[in-house]
Amino acid sequence: KFVEKNIVRGIRSGITSRIATARTREKAMERIVPKTGSVFLSWMLGEVNVRVFTPTDLDNIKEQFINFKTRMTYYYIAIPAMVLLIQHNPTFFRHTHWSMIFLQVFLLDYYTTLSIRSLVLKMNGSKMMDWWIYHHYLSMLMAVVFLTWPDAPVYNAYKMQYVMYILFQGFVQLLQNNYQRARHYTSRALGHAGSMDVPMTETITEVPSLLLVVVIYINQFLQIYNGSSLLYTVCTELRLLQPLGNYKEELQCFAIGVLVITVGIGNFLATTYTLL
Repeated sequence: KFVEKNIVRGIRSGITSRIATARTREKAMERIVPKTGSVFLSWMLGEVNVRVFTPTDLDNIKEQFINFKTRMTYYYIAIPAMVLLIQHNPTFFRHTHWSMIFLQVFLLDYYTTLSIRSLVLKMNGSKMMDWWIYHHYLSMLMAVVFLTWPDAPVYNAYKMQYVMYILFQGFVQLLQNNYQRARHYTSRALGHAGSMDVPMTETITEVPSLLLVVVIYINQFLQIYNGSSLLYTVCTELRLLQPLGNYKEELQCFAIGVLVITVGIGNFLATTYTLL
């Protein structure tokens, strides 16, 4: 019986070892299997392999993302501030609507580029939450809808509130990115962050300070408030139940309201999930 037990243990140990070895090889094969990424990435880049295998190239992709996000965060503050200055000086700037168009073109370019870079990072091992990819898609769609919104009464009443929110969001991103960079090396040392995770808002790996958490939640509640105010305006000042030929800004107002609320709720749930 003793011999039989040892034989059974040896067989079990051998099977377990072989299973572990097979799983390790499977994971290693997954790392080298070419990937074209999502439908969006395939559409933008074509059917190309976005997997990178050398450590130098992986570090370069990550550093390029960090540099891009850091640089664009400052633009995210400077451009809305410039738009506010122009909009508040209509006598000096004879025509000001071009500044709003410029802001939306910037946001469309920013979120399109950010989507591509984020997807490449995720394909190469980043623990980026899927929601942030969808957030970039929705933000791109919002910029497109804004570009089709005519210079109409509701648009003129809402645009300053919107630009001030974008400016506030830029400052929140700056604070959040600075905190993440300060804590990133500690996160890596503790094993909370992987080698392809970036110290930016897309891959939060630690609970931020209480003050930063409050500021982040204020930003998200403002998003939901902005969207709700637009939907309230649709119900009180505009008419959706009319022939499409009579529409002026009804569709844009309704679409932006729904999109902003969706983004605000999604950001709130993603942040809460991270904290929990």
